[in-house]
Amino acid sequence: MVTVYVYGLDPTVLANPSRLQVTVNGQPMPVQSLAPAPNGQAQITFVLTQSFGGVLVNLAVVVDGSSSAPFSITVR
Repeated sequence: MVTVYVYGLDPTVLANPSRLQVTVNGQPMPVQSLAPAPNGQAQITFVLTQSFGGVLVNLAVVVDGSSSAPFSITVR
């Protein structure tokens, strides 16, 4: 399980989380929960379904097909 906090998420997505997707290196990961967080953030928890061998990968949040800028994380 991985939890990320994001800013600037369309607030209507909280009421309809099926509009949201998380991708790691372009592969969709199953979103487990989406909740409001302090300071205008949103908390997204998802399952990392595969290992990437400790290399940098690109995580992106996708809403209605529009992707955020990728954010690099290391996945072990």
